[in-house]
Order: sequence, then structure tokens, then C-alpha cells
Amino acid sequence: MWRRYQELSWTIAAAILVCMLVLVTTNVSADPLAAPASVTGKRTKFGLKPHSQMMMEKELSPVSASSIAAVSYTQAIGFYHTGDYNKAIDALELALAQDGNLRPARTLLVFLLLKTGAVSRAMVLLEKGYSEGVLDAQLTLLYARMLLEQQHSIEALKVLRGSSTLDSGKPAHLALLAGAHQKAGNYQDAALLYRRLFELQPHQGQWLTGQARALEAAGDRSGAAAVYAQAMASQIADPAIRAYSEQRLYALRSIKR
Repeated sequence: MWRRYQELSWTIAAAILVCMLVLVTTNVSADPLAAPASVTGKRTKFGLKPHSQMMMEKELSPVSASSIAAVSYTQAIGFYHTGDYNKAIDALELALAQDGNLRPARTLLVFLLLKTGAVSRAMVLLEKGYSEGVLDAQLTLLYARMLLEQQHSIEALKVLRGSSTLDSGKPAHLALLAGAHQKAGNYQDAALLYRRLFELQPHQGQWLTGQARALEAAGDRSGAAAVYAQAMASQIADPAIRAYSEQRLYALRSIKR
């Protein structure tokens, strides 16, 4: 009996040794309680990478710029809703420093800068965005409008003509373009654009008076008088426009006499 027990013990020991050799040579953990490699580690050609090492590498791995920008933008939204505009501005500037293509951050930053009276900072931001080609249509139109307000009509024309983000057939674009031509002294071009705007929006009487003023500035008094007369006769809801057109028409006819 003892001999058989001894033989059985040696057999079990030999089996365990073989299993251990197999485990060592195949780089598999001998711990029967260990979780699968997909959970605790990553298999490489050098064996199983411990879970603790993977976690350390993850913690030490650099955070991407886009991730920092997204977090900063989210923080800015929170600051904005609580009325802390200065902190919101700081967070938005950080977001754009990490990701200049984050358009919602740029839009909100411009809005907050204008809201807080930092017009020059907003202008610098718009100018930089335009030069880098990252302004959307809304901010491009705002940039052109601000240029016009600062009497930079030639620069405004370049923006309105050269931006690929603008829809040249939309009234908002045409109106700014007409105003830019007017201020730049291109009166005939402005008159044509105002006429086109009136054709698109026949109930907007300001387009007729805009055309008439452009023709007056170009020296075409008879053409201006005809447009003022049209404004008085058309179905324009604004009485102020009709009154202005009547006044200018009377003045032009008095000059002819």
C-alpha cells in the first residue's frame, strides 16, 4: 500500500512539474486565480505585461491637445451660464490655443469679448482666424461688418470677395458688399447690388433708398429720382422710408429747376 501511495505521489509531482515547465516556457501566469490577459494585462512578445504597468503607462501618457481643448470649452460653457465671463474667456482662449479649429469656442469667445467691451481683442481674434482660414460664414460676415464700421472698406471688400465660406447669393452677404462698395466710392456697383437685393426682398424699402443714394453719389440724379419715386409708389410698410424718399425726390426736382 505504501509503495503504491509513494508511486502515486511521484506521479502527481511529476505532472505538476511538467505543467509548471509548460507554463514557464509559454509565459502564462501560474496563478489559477489570475484574470485573463484582456483584463489584467497585455500580451507582448516578451510575455504578459502586468496590469499595474499598463495603468502606470496610461497615467503617464500625454493628454492630446484636442482633449484639453474639449475640456476647456466645456468649462467655459459652465462659466458662461453662471455669468463668470472672465473665466469663460480664459477657458476659451486655452481651448483655442490647443485646437484652433474648434469653431464653437471661437464663436463664443468673440461674442463674449464684444459683450464685455473688448472690441480690439475680438478684432484681433477675427483677423487671425480669417488669415488662418478657420472662420465660418457667420464670423466672416461679422469681421467684414466690423471692418466697415472702422472705415476699412477696401479690406472689407477683400474679405467679402475672397472668402470661400460665404454664399454670395444671400441677402446678408449682398447687403454688406453693397455697403462696402458704397463706402469705397464704387457707387455704380453699390447701386446694382441694392437693386438685386430689392429683387430678392421686394418688401424691404431700404434697398431702394440704398440704390437711390448710390446713384445720387454717382451723379445720376435722374436715375436716383426715378428710384425714389418707385419707393414712394411701392407697397413698402415703413412710412419713414416713404417720407425720406419723398423728401429726396422733392430736393432733386428742385435742383433741376
